[in-house]
Amino acid sequence: MDEAQLEVETFVLKGVGVVDPAAFAASHPDYLVSIRRDPGEAARWWNWQADQGFPGEGWVSIKLNDAQIMPPDAWTNVGLFWGGVLDAVEGYGNTGFGRGDFSEERAGFSVAKKGPLAIFELRGDRYPVEPSSFLRGLLDAAREFYSWAGRYTRECDPSALTRIKELAEGMLR
Repeated sequence: MDEAQLEVETFVLKGVGVVDPAAFAASHPDYLVSIRRDPGEAARWWNWQADQGFPGEGWVSIKLNDAQIMPPDAWTNVGLFWGGVLDAVEGYGNTGFGRGDFSEERAGFSVAKKGPLAIFELRGDRYPVEPSSFLRGLLDAAREFYSWAGRYTRECDPSALTRIKELAEGMLR
């Protein structure tokens, strides 16, 4: 199988919640700011959320081979999401199966070894992927998120970048 073409981008919600998921899904620019394209503005909203007691609300865009696979209405706590991604990658490396969750939702994601492939399951939809390139893409996006959080926000897990490095190095073995 060809390498997975993975594009991942993290967004922070302009506010603390979504009242109308359909409107949110239809008009992301009205609700979200990218940590990559406008890191300062994203941090302003993140820190504002923290002042309200709800830091980290947002959305993570995941495109696999140019197809958006993250449902457009799947807003979540992006900090918890990225922690779940690290847990899933670690589980996959240790046992061939890893799982993560979306905030408090029961819906989640998993990655499971299936012969030479991995099956990435996201909210019940399954995608066969080349494991090395896919997992590296997730780790790169997690590194981007935690680097941004460490530089721009008041809330960051400093051990996350070390964990990402260790997971990436473990994939080389």
